[in-house]
Amino acid sequence: MRKLSSCCFTLPPREQRVRPPLAIVRFIVRWPCLVATLSFLVPVVLAVIGWRIVISSAGPFGPFLQLNYPVADPVAMQSNAFILAREDADAVRVSSLDARRRRQLAMELPSPLGTAEVVAGLGVQPDAAELVHSALVRARSLVAEVTSMVDVAESSRALDAARGRHLSAGVQTRQSETMATALFAFRAYKEDGDAFSERGLSELCGLHMSLIGADGYGDYCLRGTEEVNGTEVAGDCAPAISPLSFFYGPPSYDPSAADLTVFDLPNFEEIMSAVLSNLVTLVTSCDAACQGSVRDDVMAQTGCSVTEYSRVLQFTLLLVGQFLPHWVRGEFDCSSGQRKDLEQVKGLVARIRASPALSPYTSYTNFFFDKHFDLAHQKSRFTRSSYVYGAPLAGYSTYISNAEKTDQEAEFAVWWREEKMRDAYCTSTRGCPSTWREVEPSVLISTLLIQELLLIAISDGIRAIIPVVLVFLIVWLHTGSLLLAFATLAEQILSFASAIFVTAGILQIEWMAFQQVLAIYIVLAIGA
Repeated sequence: MRKLSSCCFTLPPREQRVRPPLAIVRFIVRWPCLVATLSFLVPVVLAVIGWRIVISSAGPFGPFLQLNYPVADPVAMQSNAFILAREDADAVRVSSLDARRRRQLAMELPSPLGTAEVVAGLGVQPDAAELVHSALVRARSLVAEVTSMVDVAESSRALDAARGRHLSAGVQTRQSETMATALFAFRAYKEDGDAFSERGLSELCGLHMSLIGADGYGDYCLRGTEEVNGTEVAGDCAPAISPLSFFYGPPSYDPSAADLTVFDLPNFEEIMSAVLSNLVTLVTSCDAACQGSVRDDVMAQTGCSVTEYSRVLQFTLLLVGQFLPHWVRGEFDCSSGQRKDLEQVKGLVARIRASPALSPYTSYTNFFFDKHFDLAHQKSRFTRSSYVYGAPLAGYSTYISNAEKTDQEAEFAVWWREEKMRDAYCTSTRGCPSTWREVEPSVLISTLLIQELLLIAISDGIRAIIPVVLVFLIVWLHTGSLLLAFATLAEQILSFASAIFVTAGILQIEWMAFQQVLAIYIVLAIGA
């Protein structure tokens, strides 16, 4: 009770002798003007030195370098990896053929072989005939697309001149050129969280439907081109590059049809490698005798049985003919009727990633599933997606001249703001009412980059001003002196500037990001 007496009573001093004040106190009392002047001059000098260090070590200092920083990040630079990966798997094999053979492959599509003959030649079980036939058709379509891409690439030099004349005439197909790309990165809030949990998929679907379901989306999406009566016209909106294509799709996309036990075959890797090396031959003009020859060669090379060969080939045709085309460019919606079995999809992706023989196809999965996703740990904390918007817009003929380009980007920004698209990905950490509980989205929109940075700066700036104003009001109300309140305000600002000196001069941090500068505002309250 004696220890708590000081809370209720005034304790007498232990010594009656009054001690002299400290030397620093006597100096302040004796030279108040000098101390006040130095208290302002020293932080100013330190601030000048700190900013000189920051600016001198920053190199070319300007908005372009700072604003382009996120794009130059190694993770962001992989944003085009998925597009390039579309060609890696099959174009590598097709490109090794001569031009005559590639043209022959395109001319021989579709194959004149019937279903029965194909099944007999491949050695597939009769009850899988219809499944194999469907997979063959899709596989041939994929080869045709790759063949077409290679032929177009070879003739691009000849087309450049014609295209230049076409553009000089001031005509571009509507929404056929990329105007803006919305790159989304998602992270599960928990360390052991999964972006593809039930809740995570629901949140990803909410964003997806908000973006493609916005009023006027068809007027701004990137469109493919089609040739009608010799005239190039705009086609359908290009599908989003989204991990949701793994988990949603029409009945023609059925991950449960894949027999994952085929990976347990003792010589699966050898059989798969041999099948993939002959895949182009098998799905094009190879007749029954040719297919039987390929089968015999694979069996002799790997020592597998007819059943083992048939199972591996059937899975390969499903992967190439059904799964990969849907993952790359398949259309889907987030309705419950298109939802696929979650564990089946994850198991399929984990098996593909774990197989060395299927490494040419892991580009498709690695874009969406993080490096920790494997057979033992079927969780992906990180994932990403992208949505592309095209130009020229309605009312414009080209997306070439600076004037028209600026006007169209401004119109796109107005549409984005009026449709309140930011509300779909703005989280509670940014001061927005949000439904994001499992996954945290981050977005980089090329055309709206400056606008997004300004919104962040305004939001963080307001939060930085609040503690400054509170300290100013507290000092003013407590002392009753407006002079002391303004002096305190000045000290806060100078302490912020001095923090730049400590960061750059003492800690030797030579480069500070825009976000780091905003974070230093905490010292404003400390400076009081």
